[in-house]
Formats: sequence, C-alpha cells, structure tokens
Amino acid sequence: MGNILNRLANSHFLFVPSVAGWCEIVFLEASACGVPSIAKNVGGVSTGVRSDINGYLFAENESVDSAALYLIT
Repeated sequence: MGNILNRLANSHFLFVPSVAGWCEIVFLEASACGVPSIAKNVGGVSTGVRSDINGYLFAENESVDSAALYLIT
C-alpha cells in the first residue's frame, strides 16, 4: 500500500477516463496526497472528485479530448 501512495504523491494528476463508476476511494487517496483527479462523471465518481477543487469531472458523453484540453490550459 505504501508503494501506491508513494507513486500517487510523486504524480502530477490521477487520470481515470472510465465509462463505468469507480469506487471513490482511489480519488480520496489521490486527494490525500495532494494530487488532483481527472475523471468522467459516472457512477459515484462525483462523491470523490469536485471540479476545480480537487480535480476535474468531465461529462460521460464528452471525449477524453476535453480532459486533455483542461490539462493543457
């Protein structure tokens, strides 16, 4: 477990473009390490990620390109 948290702490962001809901724990762990999460707003993801607070949520029907645009701006 420590290795995973170490990798998160040394990351610039967590990118999870899933089309199905994830357990929000992974996003909370990223936040605990100060790492923003970028993910689609599906399932329970919005309970762990708040746009412009601890990451960015893009709509389920949006392409991954919108997340890429967010990252470069």
